[in-house]
Amino acid sequence: MPKYRLHYFDLRARGELLRLVFAEAGQDFDDKRISFPEWPKLKPTTPFGGVPVLEVDNQRMSQSLCIVRYLAREFKLTGDSNKHEFAADEVVTTMEEFLFKLPFMEQDQKKKMELVKEQLDTSDKAKFNLGRVLQTYESRIAKKGDYFVNNKFTYADLFIYHVSQTVKALDGKGMTSFPKLEAIAERVSQRPKIKKYLASRPSCPF
Repeated sequence: MPKYRLHYFDLRARGELLRLVFAEAGQDFDDKRISFPEWPKLKPTTPFGGVPVLEVDNQRMSQSLCIVRYLAREFKLTGDSNKHEFAADEVVTTMEEFLFKLPFMEQDQKKKMELVKEQLDTSDKAKFNLGRVLQTYESRIAKKGDYFVNNKFTYADLFIYHVSQTVKALDGKGMTSFPKLEAIAERVSQRPKIKKYLASRPSCPF
């Protein structure tokens, strides 16, 4: 079996989906959490000056979405066909693009809440934002669908859970305005291996 080592900050952000994939797969890995003081010395040693970086035996991989697609394929979390894999990839790529436009670093709490509200606005006047993305995907879920792609679990469902938790950390509500997506997030949190991981993972910021 390959040996995996993930290099990322002691944050969730772009590293958490990778950790969730490892957890769902039941795959051991070395979760190397980088402190901010040590980052300036480590940065020049990374392939493109950023993390996450995944070591698989002697090979180093970079770019979070490329890494997660690789792992999802390795652990059979992409669905049953190329079309299903595309559907999962589309969810993750699109949501990630808009998720990281949220004002994580804003120090003014009033301004932060205004910006979060703006990014989650689903009115016709809203610019295309995370709220509109979530609204689009909410409309695609079957009424009784347990999971997003062909009603079978994929890594897209893990990211839906991650988005829900990230938004909840900012506004306290999560995806309650999108009940079918929120139901998927809740279902993911109760999967046995994910539930075990969530109960034991280190407490850290998003």
